Amino acid sequence: MNTFLYVEDDKIDRMAFERFYKMNEISYNFTIACSFYEAIQLLTQNKYCVVVSDYNLGDGNALELFPYLAGTPLIIITGIGSEEIAVNAMKLGAYDYLIKDLKSNHLKVLPITIAKAIDKKQALDELENYKARLEDLVVERTAELMHLNEKLIQEIEERKKTEAKLTEALSKAEESDRLKSAFLANISHEIRTPLNGIIGFTELLAYDDINMAKQGEYINIIHKSSDQLLSIINDLMDISKIESDQINLSYSWFNVNYLLDEIYTFYSNNKKSYEVEILLVKQLQDHQANIFSDQNKIHQVINNLIDNAVKFTERGKVIFGYQSSNEFIEFFVNDSGIGIPEAYQAVIFDRFRQVPKSSEKLYGGTGLGLSICKGLVEKMGGSIWLNSSENKGSEFRFSIPKINTEKDF
Repeated sequence: MNTFLYVEDDKIDRMAFERFYKMNEISYNFTIACSFYEAIQLLTQNKYCVVVSDYNLGDGNALELFPYLAGTPLIIITGIGSEEIAVNAMKLGAYDYLIKDLKSNHLKVLPITIAKAIDKKQALDELENYKARLEDLVVERTAELMHLNEKLIQEIEERKKTEAKLTEALSKAEESDRLKSAFLANISHEIRTPLNGIIGFTELLAYDDINMAKQGEYINIIHKSSDQLLSIINDLMDISKIESDQINLSYSWFNVNYLLDEIYTFYSNNKKSYEVEILLVKQLQDHQANIFSDQNKIHQVINNLIDNAVKFTERGKVIFGYQSSNEFIEFFVNDSGIGIPEAYQAVIFDRFRQVPKSSEKLYGGTGLGLSICKGLVEKMGGSIWLNSSENKGSEFRFSIPKINTEKDF
């Protein structure tokens, strides 16, 4: 759907618009409405990617088109230039407000404005679709929990001796449901934060009076927000694949020392860890450090653990490396950060967990990182664990076979 509706009651302005589009070979098709009434008829019969309308239409005005738009972005063009009209239009939901001039400069920026409006609409539609998929997942999981609860109740009636165990299982199911509700509320906030940054600063870039320095600052914020949003989506995709057992492994021979050197170079040059000293410990010589496993998955797990270590260590050291035995290689990430209270250590690898709550508010995040690490390590035939003391730091370790003999990868 690459056709937009152009609404203009002034014949001279329509001719100027058509002449401009023919001369510039704009990629979008358009349909012209010569009046407010004709625009309404076209909107009720067809769908358009964008509506571009003059403010005053004789038999109506552009603001009166809102009930017929059904979510289609509206760009208003006017020669009046009233700030009150512009503010009112934006409050009602107009995407942009362009001022006519004798040199037709507004027509020059119109294609860019239309393209941005389409991109914004597509991004919002994708977000709504994603939210709908999340809601479907919650409904599905809730239905599963309700079925489990019914089964537990039946077993309680049949086997009185197992009452204590069944009550405990029901309590865990309710806790899981509560955690998922809290997770959805948190993930909604985590997604909105970078998305608002992207949308807000993208719109600011459309203003003509922004200098180059401000443009660079806004673009940097948009880039960081995009990276943050992409990271959240990647975490959700990973945990979904782990839950549905759709993780595919790719085994090959690679050198552990070279992999850790690459990771060390990245973090030692990363600005976010400038107050944290990064140290690397390697047990084997380079010619002894070859293993047969999934290099990318090991890289992902170590990155997640180091990211957490740097995130929860304001000042101090983060030490990572490995120890080797005949059949297994054991990686570790050690930090001098805030540590994890003993009461939370048993559930730290569970899905949707963030502990303690004060850390969640202070440091943010989805609470999926350690669950993903656990799922990937176990998929590679290994195990993961931690040693931690509150306010004294944490050490995470995971062990995998040096030569994986599984045949189903």
